[in-house]
Amino acid sequence: KGNRDLFMIPVTGGEATQITSMPGSEYGLQFVPNTKKIGFMNSGHWWEADYNGENAVQITTILGEISDLKYYI
Repeated sequence: KGNRDLFMIPVTGGEATQITSMPGSEYGLQFVPNTKKIGFMNSGHWWEADYNGENAVQITTILGEISDLKYYI
């Protein structure tokens, strides 16, 4: 099975920086409105972390899995 991690690449160019390395795949990256955090999917749950991927916290705790989440402001 594959594994996807998230990377950040400066818009001005330069090296990509890996920001996640959790078991499973991370996808669906979004910037969390009015914060300095990112949100992403992993293992059927929504997570939020600092821009550098540190301090990741699982936000959803429902039984089963969700397929996607979008912020609307």
